[in-house]
Amino acid sequence: MATNELTEFKLPKNAYASFDASSLKDLIRERLNDNSTFTGQNFEGSNLSSLIDIISYSYHVLLFYLNQTSSESMFSESQLYENMNRIVKSLGYNPTGTQASIASFEATASSILPSATYTIPRYTYIEAGGIFYSFIADVSLSKLTNDREFLKDFSEKNLLYQGKYHEYPIISAIGEDFEQITLIPGDDILVDHFSIDVYVRDAISGVWTQWTRTSSLFLESSTSSSYEVRFNENKRYEIKFGDNRSGKRLNAGDEVAIYYLKTDGPTGQIGPGALNSGIPVLFNTVRFRDIFDVIKSPNISYTETSDLHQIGFANSVPSSQYYTGETVDNIR
Repeated sequence: MATNELTEFKLPKNAYASFDASSLKDLIRERLNDNSTFTGQNFEGSNLSSLIDIISYSYHVLLFYLNQTSSESMFSESQLYENMNRIVKSLGYNPTGTQASIASFEATASSILPSATYTIPRYTYIEAGGIFYSFIADVSLSKLTNDREFLKDFSEKNLLYQGKYHEYPIISAIGEDFEQITLIPGDDILVDHFSIDVYVRDAISGVWTQWTRTSSLFLESSTSSSYEVRFNENKRYEIKFGDNRSGKRLNAGDEVAIYYLKTDGPTGQIGPGALNSGIPVLFNTVRFRDIFDVIKSPNISYTETSDLHQIGFANSVPSSQYYTGETVDNIR
């Protein structure tokens, strides 16, 4: 058994954490210079110097991974969004993504519009100088007289959300348990966190139905047509369906149609008067018309384009601020 004393390095126990490739290379060179056995370490390009480079930079990479796997795996220490997102996923927490600006409005109906109850279809939008504001759901209004009328109740109970709805390409379901679709509209596309709608066309019946967003599929019954949305570590939205125990499972061949509100971010914020004289426009695509004709209530009178032109919009206050989403510190 060796009885010689270990070499005295004169370094604290945690000194390894302070080294990088350059400092480690200097330390090795210093140790070799303590005796005259080797001299090649002082000449760049020598075999010994090249060997020291390999050792130093390999150590640097290993230390980087050590730091990543030690600090970034801890909830209290993690600094990278993707790592924090993965950590809280195991806790069942769903971080909040971007949220569009919101605008209140004042609506007035002209005398040409007869007194009646009207419903403006979802996704109808108003353009304000190249900036769009949309209704995220069907909204109803009542005109009580045949005169020009301020729609007070309608104005006070509803809001407009900055952005315009877009169609995602149809997805054909595989039919597996907890099937998941990742929404990838584009690298520069900002999607409002709470404005993602899903419609499913059953492969057997051929009928479209609207599915309901839930905070957790594990709270749903086996027959519940629900989906769960999660903002993942790559800042993409994952849409997950059930397994016929926790929420209904998709059938193989089901067609999934996704509609999302694309927002302009901070450039979509508006000041007072931006919506004045804005004319509402129906969201109108071939696929959405087919879906809406099936899911809409037969007892509701929906507005046509001619009716919408008789409703004026204005805003006396600015929109809310755009929200960029939760940061690592917000999540923590």
